Amino acid sequence: MHEDPATESKGSLDVPDEQDDGSPATKSSATANIWAKPMPDPAYDPGEQVFVSALCTDGKMRRVEAKILERREQGQRWEYKLATPAENRWYKENEIE
Repeated sequence: MHEDPATESKGSLDVPDEQDDGSPATKSSATANIWAKPMPDPAYDPGEQVFVSALCTDGKMRRVEAKILERREQGQRWEYKLATPAENRWYKENEIE
């Protein structure tokens, strides 16, 4: 006798178990740090004097000396907040001389 498909038991169906393919989406957050690259050491410390190209009040780009006030981690790089006369923004390491 043939059973109605809606009432047929699902226990006999061959459904493959989900397999872990190793992609980060299937890994737990505890193992995600294994794949992270180590953060490089900062090139500059707060208080250091550096040079940077900045837009000055006369509207021209000039190389000015500035003091590093603070630094922050941004992704896999460091950014630096500089004291005036530089612009009031975060500078990437490659923008500082």
